[in-house]
Parts: sequence; structure tokens; C-alpha cells
Amino acid sequence: YSIFTNSNITRSYQSNGWDVSYWSGDLLANYVRNGENTGISNAYADRRVNANNTSGWSFSYLRKVNIMLEHIADSNMSEDEKTHWRSVGYFFRAFNYMELLMRYGDVPWIDHVVTEDEAINNIPQRRPRTEVAELVLNDLLYARDNINKVFTNLNVDGENTINLNVVNALISRFALYEATWYKYHNVANADIDKFLDASIAASEALMKAYPTIDNNYDAAFNTEKGSSVKGMILYKEFVTDEIMHNTMQYLRADRSRMELTKQGVNMFLMQNGKPVHHADNITTFSDETMFKEFKNRDYRLYLNVMPPYVVKKVTATTWDYADQATVNKAGMQLTVDESRYYIDLMKNIAPEGGKRLPSFNWAGNVLTIAPHFHGHETGGVGGIAPMRCFSGYFCWKEYNTWDKTISGASPIGTADKPIFMVEEAMLNYAEAMYEKGKFDQTVADKTINKLRPRVNVAKMQVSDINDAFDPDRDPSVDPIAWEIRRERFTELLGQGFGFYDIRRWKAAPWWINQQPLGVYMRRTDQSGFPASKLLSGGSEGYIVLEPTKPSEVKDKGWDDTFYLYPIPIGQFTLNPGLKQNPGWEKF
Repeated sequence: YSIFTNSNITRSYQSNGWDVSYWSGDLLANYVRNGENTGISNAYADRRVNANNTSGWSFSYLRKVNIMLEHIADSNMSEDEKTHWRSVGYFFRAFNYMELLMRYGDVPWIDHVVTEDEAINNIPQRRPRTEVAELVLNDLLYARDNINKVFTNLNVDGENTINLNVVNALISRFALYEATWYKYHNVANADIDKFLDASIAASEALMKAYPTIDNNYDAAFNTEKGSSVKGMILYKEFVTDEIMHNTMQYLRADRSRMELTKQGVNMFLMQNGKPVHHADNITTFSDETMFKEFKNRDYRLYLNVMPPYVVKKVTATTWDYADQATVNKAGMQLTVDESRYYIDLMKNIAPEGGKRLPSFNWAGNVLTIAPHFHGHETGGVGGIAPMRCFSGYFCWKEYNTWDKTISGASPIGTADKPIFMVEEAMLNYAEAMYEKGKFDQTVADKTINKLRPRVNVAKMQVSDINDAFDPDRDPSVDPIAWEIRRERFTELLGQGFGFYDIRRWKAAPWWINQQPLGVYMRRTDQSGFPASKLLSGGSEGYIVLEPTKPSEVKDKGWDDTFYLYPIPIGQFTLNPGLKQNPGWEKF
């Protein structure tokens, strides 16, 4: 099970560190940015990636699985037991191959333990992606049909282990990825329908197995026991004095550094189910202050990005609601009522022990103001260094008030973290049905419209979606496809899917080439917003995080070479028959 915390997997959960966690895939996609970097933040927009500084072309884990598979026949188990354990092995081999295919496209198919002679004289070479994907899918279908076959208890190996539902979750994810990659990259002779149908069947099975999703969107990342979360299929368990993480330490000690941009915040709908710039919201939506910008929005925005507030510091660790003098000093054109609005709201939308405002650092010191800016920590009302950012949109997805944190980097947190959830399968189903030309109101009601009520967003009305529905839409994407993808963005933000998704959709330029912006501010805000912070209008405007679009800078911005990763340069010495993915010689 170590593969779920392997740094070679972009979506793996790292128990230590702030830049290699679930956020990594979304960071690469430009869904979020690392505010510590004030240049071109995104590694692909800046073209910092090349064959000399990447890794991941590794088959050592596959060797472990193949050793297991080859020796099953030697055991004293019954034939049914052997098929069960072969299915478990196929799952793990498929999980690793999914990542290799997503990164590199064509890869060697290794379904046996490579001998020393073979490794020297007959090294397995790359095979077409479609061939390998078909073999991976066949393994998964075998696992689906044979895992737990002899047992009535899905948890026969113990709670939270690989079972039928976990296999279906991987089929749902993998088959959708391959099908959409084939479609949007125009892969010749690819059986798109076969993979779409496999994803749909697996997703339907999961939706039947998990008919109810958890009413608490925030629970998946902030619960002591992952099994208590409805719709949780597989999770990474953390236990005191056994295996722990330091997520809260990094988040509350200024080490997380993940922040959304204006473009990302705009992806979250208004509570009426319409985008912020939809015609119906012209008179109701305003972003002239962050307090107004966050009003009446999808609750998932508040649970991913720290909402704005101002409080009065009493002592280092205590606070009171802001009075008029404190509000005046903070500026930002807010009222006393606004200064506490989201403090009171979070009590209603997050359970006891969940997210609360004001926030506190690891030592219990109160953060008196949000947005809280790097380089302007006092914010006019006194402040502390932690939980600051450049854009104003600080990501606090894993913040709660119960998980443990101490000074230093020693892991002490025990909140469990998800690996597979039925919500992803529901979104996979919606998207696969769209790609089959079968997405309609019935499908929306079975999927997206089961997600929205728990975050106070009106249900999707498919007939309302047209070219004018979202003026901010990537114009190359069909309006209904955009809304399905939006739901994926808001539901799965912070779970690392971003770079996988924009690559399989062949939609990377729209995200990677953006000029990232932050909240709307005035020079008079927060007792004088620093001149070092660029604003789009000079004296006021959106915070300018990068001076221009990366694509407008010579030799910067997205290049279609990047849809596949480069094979690390050292591999060509080990395998003289290996060929680099096209285009990487330029980098």
C-alpha cells in the first residue's frame, strides 16, 4: 500500500512536506499557485521542466507486484483464494501503470519478473499506449470479476483494503482518462467507447453501492476516522504513534503556501447555480471587496479558501468581534457587520471541530485579519506571519480545530485522507455520459445534483446552459462540458486531479497561460496597501501576481510538448533502445 504515499504519484498523500502533497497536481495545472514564487509561478508556464530535472520512469514497484503474482501459484491456497490474491496484485499493477501511461504515453508492458539476462540483453521496450491500456483494463476487469469471489465479506482482508469497490473506483478513473485522452488527442485506432463503457459501468456500480454521500463536504480531509465518512471507498489512515502527518503544522505555520487566483475563485458558482458573471447575477455579484465577492457563493469556496474577516485582538491568543475603530483601521470598505459575517457563517456550515474563524496558528495565536498578505502581515489591525499569501485567497482545505499541531516539523496529525470516494465516480459518470452523447437532466440529477444541496447551490438545469451561460468559459469547450468540468473543479479541488484533467482534455493553454490575479484592493486598505504590491488599476484593482501572461513572454507559456512528461535523461544510458517523447529536445 506504499504506492499511495509514493512521491512518484502526483496524487499521492505525503505525510511530510508542503510541496508534494495532494495539491501537487493542481499546482502544476495552475489551479492553485505557490505564493512563495513571485515570478512565473507555474513550472510549465515558466518552462522549467526538462529531462534533466524529472523522475518517475520507474518500474521497481511493478517488479514487487510481479514477484507476488508469479508466486501465487506456488501457494497452498485454494483456486478461488488464488484468484482473489491475483486480483489484488492486478489492482496494484494497474494503479502503477495508470500513472506511467498518464505521464509518458507509450511504455513497456512488463507482466513478469525481468531476469538479469533480460535486463542486460533484451530490455522490454515501449509499446503503443493503446495496447498497454487495453492490457491494464483487462487486468482490472479480471480483478473486478474475481476479487472477493469466494468471500461474502468485502472487508475480508480487514477494513479499508482493496476490494470490489476499490477496483471499480480505479476502473472508473482510469477508463475515463484513457477514453478522453484518445478523443481529444485524436489517437488513431483507439476504442474510445470500450473505455467509456467500462468507466460508466464501474461508476454505476459504485453509485449503487454508495447511494448516500456525506452531508459534510469538509469531512473527507478532516476526520479522525475515514470509515465514518459516507461515500468513502478507500482512505489513508493515520494513527497516533503509528503513522502520522504534519499537515496542520505546515498549514498553520506558514509552510503550506497554496493559494487560489481570481480565475479559480470565479469557478465557484453563486448559490443560485449560475456563474458569477451570468446575466442573472449582474446586479447581485460584486467583487469590489473580498467580503462582497464571497457573498452567496457555493459553500465549497468557504471550505477551500479562508473567507475574509476582521477581529479585535484582546491578547495574543484571544479576540473579540471588531468594533468600528478596528474596522476603520482595517479599511477595505467593510462594515462592522461584514467583519463578522463569515465568522458567524462558518459556525453554521462547518461541524463542531471543523473550520472556525478567526483562525489560529500552531501555537494558538489569533490571526486578526483575512485576507492576510505576505509582506503586509499587520494588515492595519495587528497580525502574525502564518497563513499569509500573495493573492488573498489562502487555501485552508485541511484546516480544522481538533487535529494536533506542535512547533517544529515532527508529524503528529492523525486526520485520515481520501484515496477513492464515490463523489469522484459520480463526476466520472457524468463526464463519460456526456462523451457518449447521453448527458441529460436525468444524469445531472443522479450526479451533480446530488452534490450541490449539501453545499447550498441550486441544482443544475441542463436546458439553461448555453453559450452565454458563463462569459468566462474557455470558448473552445462546449458549454455543458464546461459546467461538468466546473463541478469537478469545485468538488475535487485540492485532490491533485488538475494536471491530469487539463492534459487529457487537451485544454492546458487556457489554464497555464493565464495572468494570475488576486483580490480587489485599494491603496488605502489595511492602513496602506504597500506600493510593492501591484494593482491592475494602479491605485486600486486586482492584485497582479505576475506582470503579464506567460505566453506573451518570449520562450514562456504552454507548449504542446508538455502533454507528455519527458523521460529522465539518465534512462537513455540504462536503455539504449529508448526514445524520448517528441519535442523535449527543445527543452
